[in-house]
Amino acid sequence: MSDDTKEDLNLKQGVQHWIDRADYSTTNIPYKFELIFRGTRDGFAPLTFWSICHGHARTVVV
Repeated sequence: MSDDTKEDLNLKQGVQHWIDRADYSTTNIPYKFELIFRGTRDGFAPLTFWSICHGHARTVVV
């Protein structure tokens, strides 16, 4: 069972639609999403963002 909230699932569904322009249900999203940076948790400084996110391939920034 996933710990995702309804808002998390809706966001994931929206992002996957941006990627491949196809519609999937929130229970059948073919991508693995991992939150690697959160401004409210990690800070909003550009250098902090870069140091955490640098080197992660195939990322989406929302």
